[in-house]
Amino acid sequence: LGLSIILSFTLSFGWFRNVLISNDFDMCYSAIEKAIKDNNMDKAEAYRKSFYYPDADELVEMILRAYVERDDEAKILSYLSMSRYNYQVVRIFVNYYSSKEQHQYAIDMVSQHDYIYRTYDALEICIRDLMKKNKKAEALKLIKTNSHLFNGEESDSEYYKPKVVKKLTQLTQ
Repeated sequence: LGLSIILSFTLSFGWFRNVLISNDFDMCYSAIEKAIKDNNMDKAEAYRKSFYYPDADELVEMILRAYVERDDEAKILSYLSMSRYNYQVVRIFVNYYSSKEQHQYAIDMVSQHDYIYRTYDALEICIRDLMKKNKKAEALKLIKTNSHLFNGEESDSEYYKPKVVKKLTQLTQ
């Protein structure tokens, strides 16, 4: 009986904790949204940092988008290094630099701050962007210039090596 009481208390406390965190997240999200709308990025940053999980993907993405709109390159770079696993952050970052025709810079920065599969994603985004702009030669050059990233012993290249050559080259067709 005692064990079942302890177990039920523990399970209900975990549920209650999750509800509290969820409510805290909703309040934090709204506060950040309002701070961004009021053009107070310092306040938005403070709210994000005060949340129990300050690197929560949705919060990071929302603030990063605001920095992209403001063209704040220093903050954009800081958010790339903060979010190693988040595909959306990498995508926002690469799209920002692709719009400035700085494809190689975007790939270089992602490869410095992230795992190889995000570098592959960055390269794919850049190639698609170049192909939309009918810049096939530049796309092929980008593949050739960055192929070394996928052939190193330190990368998880056994999975990506055949994929890089085949899929990325297919994008240029």
